[in-house]
Amino acid sequence: MTKQVPRPTEDWNKLGPPIVAGRRELFRDDGRAAGRSERRQAGDRLRGRAGATDTRTGRGRRRKGSGSLLLAWLLPLAGLFAGSAQADVLLSNLNKSNDSGLSTGGTAGNTRFTHAIRFTTGSNEDGYTLSSVKAVLENASNPDGVRVQIYSESSGLPDSSLYTLVNPTIANGTNTFTAPAGSSLEKSTKYFVVFDSTATGGQYNVRATNSNTLTSMATGWTLNTDRHTKSTSNTNWTTHAAVPRVEINGTADTAATEVAANWDLIPSGLSADDQFRLIFVSSTRRDGTSSTIGDYDTHVQTAAASGHDAIQSYSSQFKALGCTATTDARDHTETTYTATDKGVAIYWLDGEKAADDYEDFYDGTWDSNFPKDEDGNDGSTAAGFAGGVYTGCESDGTADSGNTLGTASPVSGRPGHDGLEIKNVNTAQANNRKVYGLSGVFQVSDLSPDATLTDLDLTWNDGGTATDITLFPTFLTTTTNYGARVATSVSRITIAPTLGDSNAGVDYLDDSDQTLSDADSDPATGFQVDLSTGANTIKVKVTAEDTINIETYTVTVIRAAQASGSEIWSGVLTVGHLGGVDDQATGYCDTASGRCTGDAYGALSDDDFNLDGTAFTVESLRWSGDDNTDKLHLTLDADIPAASLPGLVLRVGANDFPLADAGRGNKDNDVQNNYHWTPFSTDILKLEAGDTIAVKLFEAAAPTADANAVNADLDDLEFSWDDSGTATAIALSPEFDSAVGTYAGSVGSTVSDHHPSHQAHQRHWARLLRRRWRPAHRRRFRHDEWLPG
Repeated sequence: MTKQVPRPTEDWNKLGPPIVAGRRELFRDDGRAAGRSERRQAGDRLRGRAGATDTRTGRGRRRKGSGSLLLAWLLPLAGLFAGSAQADVLLSNLNKSNDSGLSTGGTAGNTRFTHAIRFTTGSNEDGYTLSSVKAVLENASNPDGVRVQIYSESSGLPDSSLYTLVNPTIANGTNTFTAPAGSSLEKSTKYFVVFDSTATGGQYNVRATNSNTLTSMATGWTLNTDRHTKSTSNTNWTTHAAVPRVEINGTADTAATEVAANWDLIPSGLSADDQFRLIFVSSTRRDGTSSTIGDYDTHVQTAAASGHDAIQSYSSQFKALGCTATTDARDHTETTYTATDKGVAIYWLDGEKAADDYEDFYDGTWDSNFPKDEDGNDGSTAAGFAGGVYTGCESDGTADSGNTLGTASPVSGRPGHDGLEIKNVNTAQANNRKVYGLSGVFQVSDLSPDATLTDLDLTWNDGGTATDITLFPTFLTTTTNYGARVATSVSRITIAPTLGDSNAGVDYLDDSDQTLSDADSDPATGFQVDLSTGANTIKVKVTAEDTINIETYTVTVIRAAQASGSEIWSGVLTVGHLGGVDDQATGYCDTASGRCTGDAYGALSDDDFNLDGTAFTVESLRWSGDDNTDKLHLTLDADIPAASLPGLVLRVGANDFPLADAGRGNKDNDVQNNYHWTPFSTDILKLEAGDTIAVKLFEAAAPTADANAVNADLDDLEFSWDDSGTATAIALSPEFDSAVGTYAGSVGSTVSDHHPSHQAHQRHWARLLRRRWRPAHRRRFRHDEWLPG
């Protein structure tokens, strides 16, 4: 039997929250399921939040020692169910010797007796659902107030009543007492069947045996070899040899598997707490020679394991819908049903609903004729699943006598054909047929599946001021890998994620997935991490409220080995041209870069450097053309780690190029460890073959300059022209003011070249008195901004 939740009538905070398919399910004292906020408290325990305590004790059943009764609707007698499945015999000694009668209750004014027999449940992981208890009575009738209850056990004695069973019409002989709906029993747990009377003066006998053996029992189930008795004259429990003749009936439970609310295969129209199953037709085939149902399970589980991404992790939960000589499909797949519990809806995997419930599933016709395979692919026609599906079953899920799996001619069904889905024709066992795979029960979580971050801040303590650390690339919820770089003086940082859902939980891990501890052990100051020199990996693991969805954001923080502002590499570049042609690639390139397209050109006085313990080689530093659409390229022999890029600057002459701003790769996408900038400074384009220019890579100590502009406030601005060797000033209109950004000037017609020479340009700009850049007063001056009058 698949259970969603049991409903004990006890303050839910006193219960150890059980696991129901990955979620702790709780109940209030009125028997209703605990609300979302209450379940969050249990989720806090799962995520280790402060103040929460993990007190797991079971799967939705009462803890031992609970003292109240289960209030539930009553089931009619199992014998009245039309077409209902019968429960299993979990334990019985009914057929043992009838040796004595145990007087129960008692006449008015006389001693009244209560008898109890202890039993222990088996080891089924998800426990059991009790359906009934049979007992042999004599001198019994309805007025005698016969009462049969299930008690918890404490210190070997009956403790408190859990369930009161529903009486049949009491008569001498074997009587069946029906358990209320949801009567759950824990695995490997001791309980008592207790007999007493509720009627004043009511008295009857429970027939007992002196035998210590059982007629039948499910795996792990046992019955104690003596009984416990107490009376109105002796309220202490005492033990005696004769034990009641009883039979305990029920089913082994299978807990629903909770799936996230955003799971890909939740059927349309379902919402929180809804339960469902999935069915598919295997795309692969096998013969029908085996009479072992597990062989067919392996077939469908193998298919599921390589099927739709969303079911691969649940592949072991799929079972073959098949019958052997010893196994009915409905028992094997746990799709038995009763008049009051008809099971859950069954859907084609990523498709339509096949049946409303188990009764509908076995009524001879399915709701949808559009079958799917394990990938969710359509097979809506006979050709889609030609050849049929081995089942060995009647349409109601019971074995087809003489034609089960493993016989000469097993029954096969025909998916996509109304009324023939399970039973169509008998097929030779040597033929290859597909197999139906039916999942266990899934349940839609009612908790948030959001395991994302909306922001991720890193800061360091700069003399009492929290100073931001730049992430590379800029944070996006959908990007999960980042780099950052800090100076060698920064030994500790604070990491502050912003959760997409405040009910999600966060763990911090290192590169080995070991939990990190807060460096200062003070939650009020945020989560702090001590840094070593070099690379430090910090993983921010976000677990959604549903505890199913998990996302991990990784930040690699490079703590520089060298001081901020220090030089990492420098050299002198001697300009060359590709093939000696000046309109081709210019600068430096060796043949190792793969971009020289022939012979190397140019020269570099030093091409090796070490960054944070890793050696790099400069393979090219080149440019081409004579306009600002061309690129400056820096090609290395390996990628610089993303975390190292922020703060690194390439300087060519007087022009700075931040590596964090660089494009990556090249136009042919065949060189990845290539960094490029566009547009870039015209003065570099003016260099001729044989010219030299200083180059270096350094750790920035302050904001870098724009490669195409003077990024500074100006105290003065002067232009002049060469009047026969004399620098003659050119008047600006309006007069210079640091708050004004546009000026005009005029020269006579004898000044033919309005663009100053490169050398003159350098002299003019040398007159500029620069001070620290302030964003509000940014001035940008370029050659082509100067026009003669």
